[in-house]
Amino acid sequence: MNHIPSKLTDVRALAFVIALVGIGLAANSGWELMAIPQDDNRPTPAEARVIDDLDAAEDLFNEQKWTEAITILTRVTKDDPDNGTAWFQLGYALHMTDQIDEAIKADTKAAEFPGTRILALYNLACAYATQGQTTDALRTLNQAYAAGYADTQSIQNDSDLKDLRAAPNFKMPEGMTLEEMKTDEGSQLQYYLILPRGFDAAKTYPVLLGFPPGSQRRSAAETGASMFWGEQAAQRGWIVLSLIVPDGGWLRASGNAVMTKLMKQLEAQYNIEGGKFYVAGCSGGGASSFRIAIDFADWVHALVGLPANAESYDADEDRLSKLVKVRVRLLCGGDDRGWLMGIRMSG
Repeated sequence: MNHIPSKLTDVRALAFVIALVGIGLAANSGWELMAIPQDDNRPTPAEARVIDDLDAAEDLFNEQKWTEAITILTRVTKDDPDNGTAWFQLGYALHMTDQIDEAIKADTKAAEFPGTRILALYNLACAYATQGQTTDALRTLNQAYAAGYADTQSIQNDSDLKDLRAAPNFKMPEGMTLEEMKTDEGSQLQYYLILPRGFDAAKTYPVLLGFPPGSQRRSAAETGASMFWGEQAAQRGWIVLSLIVPDGGWLRASGNAVMTKLMKQLEAQYNIEGGKFYVAGCSGGGASSFRIAIDFADWVHALVGLPANAESYDADEDRLSKLVKVRVRLLCGGDDRGWLMGIRMSG
């Protein structure tokens, strides 16, 4: 079971769906800042306790103190039984302490909530598989796939699914694959690729180039693909690439050379809607997404950031003016003052 729950996942995945679907329907260029509003009302004492407990549980997860986390999360699910994140985290912690029967109950409950359904179904399949309940494991794994689960790497490598993969009626679903492209300098650009359900090479699809958060290395790219934009975009008929940062990064001339080759390769492989790409960047990948959108503006239909702003080199009028024909949508929390300032400076 490879997917450690995060309180941020649901919000970011939802925001990217809003951004992608909305921007995909927009025909005009222009800038839009979406500051996701925060609740102005102070939480009640009971709500504040739940928030504090979830923060404490996340710290315990980082320290792999599963037993202590279970105690806190059990209390949260009693205080706030409609908190899908708490049920999801509880199921994970119970699984990690081999309390599989109880984990199955928590995972089943977590799967009732839209924000945690996909990964909860996957974790539920893992729990069933460890108990030798092959029929239930296959059923829930197929439900996870139907709901949008795309991380085939986990299905192939997860030790919990070892016996399930050997079952005669097991079939590996289509999903996320790790691809490579040799650069002109002789190195390799790697990226996770997700194709739409029922992909047909003869059809035309929108293509999203995703720049993941943080280090933008392999683990971050996998997170970006499986949690942020990959599952939902692929469900809606998109081709998605979650890019692993190449040698030298994206902010140098070598990055532009790599991107030129990648875009030409994708043009040869797929029928790309409008002959242009959508570009998305999350947090640390935001600066990369701005750089690529500016330098390849004629190849870009739209830029989405959650949150994202341009580096100082790109945040001048001449550079930003290249985005005049690109639809730009930037999102961040209404209380994220640092990001709001950077976004407004970029705009």
